[in-house]
Amino acid sequence: MIFIVRNSRGSPPPGLRVVSTRQTPSDRDRQDFFCVADAPVPDAIPLHDGWYADDYGGGIAVWGGGRFWEVRSTPLHVRLSDADG
Repeated sequence: MIFIVRNSRGSPPPGLRVVSTRQTPSDRDRQDFFCVADAPVPDAIPLHDGWYADDYGGGIAVWGGGRFWEVRSTPLHVRLSDADG
């Protein structure tokens, strides 16, 4: 499962695997740590299906309620979708 741990101390709680980081979009004094673990830790922000941009022009694609994810070096551009049936 992937989730965000957000803080201003410069490091996530010990024991978590960090796969990416970015400055928090709504608060540039804080940092988002994209972490992977079997279960979220207290105060973690769950990630839902979607795209989460990083600070470098890429980001993380998440699906399956946070169970599946991939770090991408470029944004995800949708050209065609069957979202409307």
